[in-house]
Amino acid sequence: MTLGLIAKALNALFFRNPIDLFLEFTPEIIFLWVLFGYMDVLIVLKWLTDWGLWSSAAPSIITTLIDMPLKLGQVELQMYNSQPTVQLWLVILAIICIPWLLIPKPVLINYSLRR
Repeated sequence: MTLGLIAKALNALFFRNPIDLFLEFTPEIIFLWVLFGYMDVLIVLKWLTDWGLWSSAAPSIITTLIDMPLKLGQVELQMYNSQPTVQLWLVILAIICIPWLLIPKPVLINYSLRR
């Protein structure tokens, strides 16, 4: 997915289209890496942690990702220090990307067509 978005950014640069670059590529890549990049980080952290005798108590990555937007800042089993704060900021960043992606470009296109 990242490769496709990079190709989209290169097209926007080649065709000199800053609207596509700043109003589509930027929020899409941020949203992608907030969700899937963070999931990858959690997978690596879980693999590198020696849960030992408490392997049944290891946190579920799926549950952690589902609980991010549902339980803002609350984590049942922490995998690292300051995990609730990091997850809260990632959710805020993802929420900011949604209107950034959906609102400005149609408004600009509508404005340019009316002119």
